[in-house]
Amino acid sequence: YHLYTAKEVYFTEYENSDYKKQEQKWILLTDGMPYIKKISDITVYDETWSSTKKENSLQFIKNIDEVYSANLQSYKILNGIFKKEVIVHKQYPKITWLLNNKNDLHLIKRIKKKYNLNEKLKYVLYVPISREYKFKIDMQEVLAFLKNDEKLIVAPHYYNKYSVPIDYPNDSIILSKEVNLQEITLISTRLITDYCSIAYDFYKLNKEVIFYQPDILLYQELHGLYTNEFEEVLKGEE
Repeated sequence: YHLYTAKEVYFTEYENSDYKKQEQKWILLTDGMPYIKKISDITVYDETWSSTKKENSLQFIKNIDEVYSANLQSYKILNGIFKKEVIVHKQYPKITWLLNNKNDLHLIKRIKKKYNLNEKLKYVLYVPISREYKFKIDMQEVLAFLKNDEKLIVAPHYYNKYSVPIDYPNDSIILSKEVNLQEITLISTRLITDYCSIAYDFYKLNKEVIFYQPDILLYQELHGLYTNEFEEVLKGEE
C-alpha cells in the first residue's frame, strides 16, 4: 500500500521495479560503500542471477531519481552504473545516526536489554554474505578471532541458507532478519565479515574490522570485487 501511495520511496538495495508510479521519487541509499560488484558489473550470472532478475534490476536502476554517494571512491563506482545526474554526494542516514549515538551509553544499555544481551559482555558481530556458489564456512576459524571476554553475534544473509550453510556454535547468538542491524552495529565492539559493506559503518565508528575471506580468489572470479583491499574503497573520505 505505502509503495503505491508514497511520494518518496527510499531503498537500501535493488528491488523489482514494476510498481513505480509516475509521480513518485525513488531514492537509493545503497547498502554501504560499494565493495562487491553490482548488477551489470557482476562477473558471472548463474541460476541465482537469472536473465529476468538482471533485467528487473537494470530497470530498477533506470527508475532511480537519486542515489547517495558518500565520497569520491563511491562516486567513481556508482558513476559506472547510474547516470551521472542522479548521483548525490550525501552521507548515508544510518551513518549519521550511528555517529550521533556512538557515545550514548544509556541507549546502548537499552538496546542490549531489548535483545536480552549481557550488559557486561563485549559482542563481536559476524556478517557473512551470500555467494553465487556453494561454500562452507569454517566457524572454528571465525571463533579463533574472539578474545576471552567476547561473544559472537551472527547476522546471516537471508540467501545464506541456499549458498553458505553455517554450523552455528552453541553459544553464539543468531539474528533473525527482523532484527535492526543498525542497533547491533552500535552495541558491537568489533566486526568480522568477508565482503559485506557494513564494514564501512564500523570504519566510520572507528571500530575494528576483521576480514575473513578464505575464498577471495574464487569470489573475485565468479562475482567480482571493485578492489582486493576494502581500505582502498575508503580513500577519498572527507
